[in-house]
Amino acid sequence: MITIFLVVLMSSSIFITFKIFNRFKIDNFQAIAVNYFIALVVGIFVISDKSILTEVFIQPWILCAIITGVLFIVVFLLFSLSSQKAGIAITAIFSKMSVIIPVILGVFLYNEQFNTFKIIGGVATLFAFILIFYKKNKENLDYRLMLFPILIFIGNGMIDSTLKYAEYHFIQHDIIFFLTTIFATAFSVGAIVSILRYVINRHKVQLKNVSGGVILRLLNFGTTYFYDKNNGNV
Repeated sequence: MITIFLVVLMSSSIFITFKIFNRFKIDNFQAIAVNYFIALVVGIFVISDKSILTEVFIQPWILCAIITGVLFIVVFLLFSLSSQKAGIAITAIFSKMSVIIPVILGVFLYNEQFNTFKIIGGVATLFAFILIFYKKNKENLDYRLMLFPILIFIGNGMIDSTLKYAEYHFIQHDIIFFLTTIFATAFSVGAIVSILRYVINRHKVQLKNVSGGVILRLLNFGTTYFYDKNNGNV
């Protein structure tokens, strides 16, 4: 029970952190890029056989890893924008509801069976959508802001679906290598965009943005750790 509470606390803290970033004018993109750089370094450190790193581009899952890496940084950026503009609660709800996408794909692609929990989850997701839009209609919300959580819903669903596809077809015992490649892709995209931002608009890397990235990585690690601990994996 405690670990479930900690998972919720850590994951919710990420959304709150983005709200704080906005207050202290921390560059979301730089912080996110630093977050993935740290994840990349840790991943390389954890891999016991460093020689396999030179074989990354011949792995059968490389395309899945690249697609997922790009989605990682794009969706994380959407998290920051949505938390700051559409609100923490709506962002968190849409991100969690995205689990329905890989569940549906699993039924059609992998012949997985619907069970009571999946059916209840699907109905609850639909009901949550109705409640959110009904409530926000009463409050005259600017529906343009809802684009962010909707994109998060789609993007998160795509990430989970791609990971599920790679795990089903390709991943055997090299999950850390696979994840490290994803982090490398996400950081590479972040680095390239950061360089372009510096060349075009002179956006310099600042210490507060780096500190923000460290905080994001710690919260991400905490969420993953306690989730695995709750499932008995650690």
